[in-house]
Amino acid sequence: MKPWIKMHKLRKFGIVLTIIMIAGFVIGIAYLVRIIFDYRISEALIAATIAAVSLFYEIRKSKKLNEAEFLIHLNSLFITNEDYKKVYNLLSQYDFDNEPDLEQEITNCDISNYLTLFETLYILLKRKVIDLSTLDDLFAYRFFLAVHNPYIQRKKLACSPKNFKNIFRLERMWLNYRKAHHEKENYFGPSYHLLARS
Repeated sequence: MKPWIKMHKLRKFGIVLTIIMIAGFVIGIAYLVRIIFDYRISEALIAATIAAVSLFYEIRKSKKLNEAEFLIHLNSLFITNEDYKKVYNLLSQYDFDNEPDLEQEITNCDISNYLTLFETLYILLKRKVIDLSTLDDLFAYRFFLAVHNPYIQRKKLACSPKNFKNIFRLERMWLNYRKAHHEKENYFGPSYHLLARS
């Protein structure tokens, strides 16, 4: 049996089991109300309550599933896109002691494309489509590697901060998140933070 078929069957079983548990809980409450208060709750009200709770559960589950699919797609984009790979590889091997220029290796367009991906993530975070806790493990290093890179800062971020407002906002949001969640590794010290360099 293919793994995705097995996952689909397990998911269906989980949904059915959850609905049965919700139904049992609501019927149990209705029974207790009848015994304790001598008040009978109509079957229609019980059915409507079960349906509403089940719908809420399904919507919540669906949102999490869509978020997971989105992150898998985004990670796949990072891994398979040659331009992103080129920028990432150069940045991950960058000599922070000497802070060389990378003009021969990457273009302004390459840098902008890489940063634009994170600007998109910021907009999705603000609209509550995804949350930072989900992004943190997978994308924090990739983000800070770029925005705390002295060459990227000199070439793009510090010289035209108005064009990258969302990057500055995302950096602040992400640093605050990591500080609040006791993440010790903020990928490069405060001297590399955008506010210190712009």
